[in-house]
Amino acid sequence: MLESETDRILRTIRDHTLDRKSSVSLKEILAADIPYAVKLFFRTDVELTLRRELQEYRERSRFSFDHPEVLSLQRQMNSIVILHYAFTAKEFDKRLGDVVHLVANYLIRPQWTIRGVLFEKDEVLTTRGLLSMLKYFGSYDYLRDITIRYIRERNITSFSKKDFAHFLWKADGAYVSRKTGEELARVLLPLYEFFEYPFKSNSVRIPAQALIKFFEDKGISSVAARLEGELQHAPAEYSQSELAQLLEDVRGDGGGFSVDRPESEPEAAAQTEEYAAPESVSVQMQPEALPPAAEEIPPPPPTNGETAPTVARGTPLSDFASSLDDGERKRFLKKLFHQDEPAFHTALNHMSGIASWKDASRFIDEIFIQNDINPYSSDAKRFIDMVYQKFYPPR
Repeated sequence: MLESETDRILRTIRDHTLDRKSSVSLKEILAADIPYAVKLFFRTDVELTLRRELQEYRERSRFSFDHPEVLSLQRQMNSIVILHYAFTAKEFDKRLGDVVHLVANYLIRPQWTIRGVLFEKDEVLTTRGLLSMLKYFGSYDYLRDITIRYIRERNITSFSKKDFAHFLWKADGAYVSRKTGEELARVLLPLYEFFEYPFKSNSVRIPAQALIKFFEDKGISSVAARLEGELQHAPAEYSQSELAQLLEDVRGDGGGFSVDRPESEPEAAAQTEEYAAPESVSVQMQPEALPPAAEEIPPPPPTNGETAPTVARGTPLSDFASSLDDGERKRFLKKLFHQDEPAFHTALNHMSGIASWKDASRFIDEIFIQNDINPYSSDAKRFIDMVYQKFYPPR
């Protein structure tokens, strides 16, 4: 399912990154117009590689690397070293194919994919190792947030494959069962955005077959059955708004979303199913403007014969830091930079020299990936909007 669309995404990413080059740096990957989930995967891969190398060095060293000032400087050094890590064209191309297919599988069947990837080699994982692996999965970030909260509250030190599968099914079920139809449809936003790439349209339609697999993965059989019923009459595809209406109808009929226990044990499914590129389905798209986000977006088109907005002269971000009030500074420092003041001020200083929305949006992307920030959170959106309005002031 979605095989041809996955191949299209893969070809487009290659065109936007390699383009006949012999190598590609992580900085170039993050600056490219490619899906956020793919950027995050490569950023995490390089970050964890550096972390392992530094850990091996520190274990042999007599120097103390735990001093607060050293830690702060080390983080800044790491971000520079990581961005300049270079993949050869051959290794990047091979890795990219694996990453795109993995992301596609994860977006359609998140629980099944996480179980299979995390416990591919080990039957038991420490929570530290598990949380490091979860950083690869940027979409559906609520799954990671629930896991982190559970580990901290229960002081969990390790997970067996069986226990994690049961926890994930139960926690995910509790989360989605409380949603309205519209809220549950919004959970699928990463799925819709990924498979509309590179068109950047809000009108993508996902086939019922793919959505059935998604809701079967979560154990919401009432929705899967409704979608299967629709397929009895004709091939069905759903925009996000159409899916929201269907979900609300199902919720109203059943008094909520009930989550069923899988017929077989979750861990058994992870062992017997085989990873493969999703099968092909049709996705129809029509060009439509997106709201500002942390990627390259042109100025809003003029309407009613009006002229396009005028961009302020000079460097729009030169006064960005001074335009933040105390409340915004404190909130961004806490929510987007995890109270790391040196990193916060370094980022603001760098932004002051940025003269285009294209470069600013790429730098924001780097910040969010480096600091593990959900780009759809309210604070992230507020930060993006404030930067965007420096280049394209509201009229």
